[in-house]
Amino acid sequence: MSAEAQIDSNIHRPVRRLWIKRKLVTGLYETDWQRVDTVDGEDQVIEWGTVTHEIDADPSTEQSTFDISGVTIKIRNDKGLWNNEKSSTSLFFPDDVYLTRKFTRIKIEAGYIDTDGEEQGVCTVFEGLIESVSVSEDRAAIINTMSYLYVLKNYPISDRAYTATTADVSAIISDLFGLSKVSNFIYLATNTPALDGEIADKTTLEGDYWQVIQRLAFLSNSVPVLVGEIIGSEANGQSFKFVSRAPIGASKRTFYGSGTSAPDIYSIDSYDDEGAKRVVLRWNDDTSSLFAQSSNDSLKEKYLNKTSEVDVSDLSNADRQPLLNALLSYWEYPRESLTFSCKTMLNNINVMDLINISIPGVYPDDCDRWGFGVWGEVVGSAARAGLIIDVETQFLVTSVSLDVDNWKTTIKCERV
Repeated sequence: MSAEAQIDSNIHRPVRRLWIKRKLVTGLYETDWQRVDTVDGEDQVIEWGTVTHEIDADPSTEQSTFDISGVTIKIRNDKGLWNNEKSSTSLFFPDDVYLTRKFTRIKIEAGYIDTDGEEQGVCTVFEGLIESVSVSEDRAAIINTMSYLYVLKNYPISDRAYTATTADVSAIISDLFGLSKVSNFIYLATNTPALDGEIADKTTLEGDYWQVIQRLAFLSNSVPVLVGEIIGSEANGQSFKFVSRAPIGASKRTFYGSGTSAPDIYSIDSYDDEGAKRVVLRWNDDTSSLFAQSSNDSLKEKYLNKTSEVDVSDLSNADRQPLLNALLSYWEYPRESLTFSCKTMLNNINVMDLINISIPGVYPDDCDRWGFGVWGEVVGSAARAGLIIDVETQFLVTSVSLDVDNWKTTIKCERV
């Protein structure tokens, strides 16, 4: 049985594994991953936690931002395995071989066992670094983790010693991910900004690597995304994609809701059927007189010609207006958004994927499926419901939250 078929089946036998790579006193990491979720045949993990990948697509805050949560793991410590490196029972003993627990590499794998006993779709759903470990009297330890975004946040862009020269956005991205201190943790899989504009003076870039990357994403109408493995790309580790905000490719999956014969949407957590808060009808460069404005009078009436002030001064002059035009093109029209949950671990969905949703709706209590009311009058042959979405409707995934304990996935998406 394939991984996708196993996800769709009614029988779920989860696979969960926890691995670490300890840091040696040499500053390097040990070569092989060490499995720590089981010791002498006994399960060790008490709580696995939840990991969330999300792009921030709301212009009322910021565009072109991305975040991945850390994971909080509760694990048994009755044998003192998670004590510090001074303890002879610790996984990090002796201290002349291993450094402290902090910055240990850690990853969670999750997948399925099918009816034949074969593993299917086992992927790394989180990989990052240990931030801290707290041990307690109840013989347990709390492991707080952070994603590899920490690596990008740890270095100031000033350490690149850029000179006052121009460079395309993609060239700066390639430069940062070509550094071993970055590529040792994250590899650059895709570097295709929507608008590969020219930065007029590299010395004007400020902040840490991650702040600069997000700034470059905005200036190129793109999105920076750190993704883990999904089914079909197992063993690829943590990859970075710098890609267009506009969706591309085929739909990864169709989700079925109320009114279908086999719904896999367990709950609709929120639904914005208008998407008004995302609309921006005029983009002003607050450092010049450049702007891009909608010519749609109906939209301007509806949304009061909503305006956003942005700074595009890092770009060369020729690339500023194209960016404003691109921002208007994407955010001019309302986009309905939806958050829903599924009682399954979806290892085949990631942020920036396209999906279809089918919610034909339910019939009212006073109407049978042939459209006649209880008194015989015709009330219409279509289903009636507060939420109806045609199966042909496509959505862009903006957030994926994987609850490893409860084997549940929550997805946020917006209509394309």
